[in-house]
Amino acid sequence: MIFVPYPRVKNSKTIAVFSVYAPALVSLAPDLKKAYRNYRANKGSPAVVLPLNYAQAGKVSPAQKTELDKLYASTYKKLKENHRHLDWAYDLRKADNLPYCPMCGNTGRDALDHYLPKADYPEFAVLSFNLVPTCTSCNSKRSNSANAPRSPLPLIHPYFDGRRLSSPLVVVVIDPDKGTTPPTYLMPSFRLVPAIAPTDGLFARLANHLDKCVDDTQLRRWLTGRWKLWRLKAPDYSTLAELRKAIDRELQAEIDVGGMNNWTAAFLRGLLVSPSVLQWMMKHPPS
Repeated sequence: MIFVPYPRVKNSKTIAVFSVYAPALVSLAPDLKKAYRNYRANKGSPAVVLPLNYAQAGKVSPAQKTELDKLYASTYKKLKENHRHLDWAYDLRKADNLPYCPMCGNTGRDALDHYLPKADYPEFAVLSFNLVPTCTSCNSKRSNSANAPRSPLPLIHPYFDGRRLSSPLVVVVIDPDKGTTPPTYLMPSFRLVPAIAPTDGLFARLANHLDKCVDDTQLRRWLTGRWKLWRLKAPDYSTLAELRKAIDRELQAEIDVGGMNNWTAAFLRGLLVSPSVLQWMMKHPPS
């Protein structure tokens, strides 16, 4: 999970294409503008922001929903003429300046997702604040129910939860081989867990976010590679203090490049709080 600034576009310009490309949406424009303001004021929280069709059944008609879906679908390609006011979505999808997924912390990102699902919130199908860069694996894991209307635990929002995302929120727990006493770490398992106290007001949301967004298979594959790398490095250090210093230096560099809460940063943070694991690594180089 990493903070990213929301797209610097005027949603009013997006609405302006309705008259040319989606006339059926023109009558809906005033309601969309109000809904957009409400979304931003409440940071997209589904606990507060309810679909237009909840307040007034049929406010967004099936035909209008179809038109909104078509407008979103059109952003998969570069557009021309008045449609250029939707090119920001194409550019956001194709941007290569994010080394990690803002939603789960996985390496890379190759998709866009609707923070509030467009199945429930068709009015936000092309709202800039609601379209977030994401990776395919966590995009596939999340269902529409993850952030459904009235959800008491909204997912972490990469645009609006920036202050918290700029501090350590997650850490990787490294579990030893099962049934080993003393513990060994030949094939350890990994868990991405909250690094904040259960009394923190964000804890429940964060735990829910990790459960809904993190692909455990992808996490295990990525962290197994990081683990093998540091198993190779660890025996080269003569003292625990030297090894910790090297890991901390790597952690700071990782934070500078990919934010505080990407998977690699969380793994390095986990190593630093596990001196017994580091000592085992130093004494047991891979054969």
